[in-house]
Amino acid sequence: MKTQYRKKINVCLLCIVLAVTVLTGCSGGPSPGEPGGDAPVTVTVWYSLQGQQEQALLKQFARINNEFPEVRVKSEKFSESGFVQRVYNYQAGGEGPEIIIARRQILFSIYEKGMISPVLADTESLYPSAKAVFIFNKQAFAASWLTDVPLLYYRTDRIKTAPASITDIIEKKGIIAASTASLDLLSPWWIAEGGMLSANGVPALDSAANLTFFNKINGLKKEGRLVVDNTAWDKFKEGEIPYLLALGSDMEKISALSKNTDCIALYTLLGDKGQPLLSNTIGIANSLIKTVPEMESAIRLVEEELITSTSEQEAFSAVAGLPAASDYYTAAAQPSRFQAEVGVSLQNAFYLEGSRYDWKYYQLLADAWTNINSGANTANELRRVQEAAVKVNDQIQK
Repeated sequence: MKTQYRKKINVCLLCIVLAVTVLTGCSGGPSPGEPGGDAPVTVTVWYSLQGQQEQALLKQFARINNEFPEVRVKSEKFSESGFVQRVYNYQAGGEGPEIIIARRQILFSIYEKGMISPVLADTESLYPSAKAVFIFNKQAFAASWLTDVPLLYYRTDRIKTAPASITDIIEKKGIIAASTASLDLLSPWWIAEGGMLSANGVPALDSAANLTFFNKINGLKKEGRLVVDNTAWDKFKEGEIPYLLALGSDMEKISALSKNTDCIALYTLLGDKGQPLLSNTIGIANSLIKTVPEMESAIRLVEEELITSTSEQEAFSAVAGLPAASDYYTAAAQPSRFQAEVGVSLQNAFYLEGSRYDWKYYQLLADAWTNINSGANTANELRRVQEAAVKVNDQIQK
């Protein structure tokens, strides 16, 4: 009887041990990054940003590391000079980062070298034109993080009624100040006036519309209707000039000049035709060779955390750029005037996919406009860059 009793006890103990083992196995134990759990997955990020943009980015990395113990973001900064070649060299040796964050131009060069794969992040929250910037062959190879659009700021203590249009300002002898007359800043105006980069797949930088627009801007400068110099902001601050053409990311600095400041989208001022070109966009991409199945979840988490509206709002607060995600502009029950005007601009921004050759033509045209601003002949500059664009097009077609 004692032997049978011991056997029953042993069986019961064995059942208890098995039950505990099963339960422990089902619970999975501590999660990665937690005490007793596996080490967190390290996601290496290379970036080429600096100043306020870099500080905004580092703040987000610290937040992600704090809120998600299962991942650890390890960031490394490199200058834009040599950045593309560095990525190429490391990937050739099977090394390098999982995620790359840089300006549009840098990411375009990295894509052309075949060093990034389709982005893992869900990009549906991005405005269509912001998403399009990094679409190549119908696939998104990066997610837009921050971008920028020009706005017209005005002094409400000098201008009692918001301007109806750019034409209205000019006809009433109004004066607009700007610290620069770059094509990035003028892009909505240029597009509204029929500006073009190509027609039927052929470069059209020397088009009559481009010539007419550049001559018009130069004419306004000569007439004193458009004042372009490095004292523009001071003149706006003193109320000497009531209108200021500047980027949306300048809003907080401009508001600090005068509390009597408001803004309006160029899209509205140009008869719903002023579509900004999102050339000043920072993107987030993932490496071709480091995007492997066991890393995809961690990479996606970091990318999507960066493009959330909360993350981008914090970046904007650091005057780093404008959020590319629509939630920031639409989620608020009562969006601010600034949010509304930027939202209108981004919703109606010029749609240009990354794979379009027009981006190369745009850079040529922007360079020509810089030379024109420095005194070069407009027609000659447009002919020069048209010839360069044709050569680019011929090389691509081969």
